[in-house]
Amino acid sequence: MRLGRWRKVCSAALRRSDARAVEASRTRDLHTGGAMKVFTSDWAHEKLPAGHKFPMDKYRLVREELETDLTLRGKVSVVRAPLITQEELEVVHCKGYVERVLRGNLTAKENRRIGFPWTKESVTRYRASAGGTL
Repeated sequence: MRLGRWRKVCSAALRRSDARAVEASRTRDLHTGGAMKVFTSDWAHEKLPAGHKFPMDKYRLVREELETDLTLRGKVSVVRAPLITQEELEVVHCKGYVERVLRGNLTAKENRRIGFPWTKESVTRYRASAGGTL
């Protein structure tokens, strides 16, 4: 598909999904008992090949720091990040691409661009990481 056509298809999908996504985001509560929620996705850990340059432990290290920093007690509540839904992903990505990522049907070029080998665990990590940002 040519890039111009791709942009039109994605723009149309964005317009259709935008209203639903905005409404869904309004229902999420950002505070718990006066403390700001900080979402963590370290529970969705994936094993990477030996020598991979991505610092996967950073998620766990950030959570541990937040939980042990006494100056943040009562101010921050560390919460397990929810998984982003397919519908939410389709607000910013074309449906076909989202389906290929979720099902492991990426082209070699798409997979290289992501930079991680496709596994079910990687999809869970992607969804948790993105879900914590909504």
